[in-house]
Amino acid sequence: MFKPLKGLAFAIFISMVAFDVHANVALADGREAIIRSVIMKQLQAFRQNNADAAWAIAAPTIQKRFGSKDRFMEMVGDFYPQIMNSRSAVFKELREVNGSLVQRVFVEGGPGDFVDAYYSMELIDGVWRITGVYVTKSKPEGV
Repeated sequence: MFKPLKGLAFAIFISMVAFDVHANVALADGREAIIRSVIMKQLQAFRQNNADAAWAIAAPTIQKRFGSKDRFMEMVGDFYPQIMNSRSAVFKELREVNGSLVQRVFVEGGPGDFVDAYYSMELIDGVWRITGVYVTKSKPEGV
């Protein structure tokens, strides 16, 4: 079984702590709609088990780290089942954290299985790509 790199997860976690403590005002420019569209496309690709489409949205650094779309899909399925099998996604704030854009998404992976997913995003050659995701357990909204 392939395990994700702990260093990447730790770096994203540290960014999320900064996100909670020193969050800037939510961004209100055109990047938000594009970034949400990119994340939604990858969530749909995961639900459809479309490795090509999911892999294409991952940043080159992620692609290099996992080496193949099959290993990438296996890792997401093993460690992020709510993302792989999302039933719904509600987009929350998009923030700039330490020079990176981070989109918070409230995801329902299954009945009673909720997470907050924090997607780090990067504009690479004019295209928004996902550079990582950090997931925390969550309660149903409103609880």
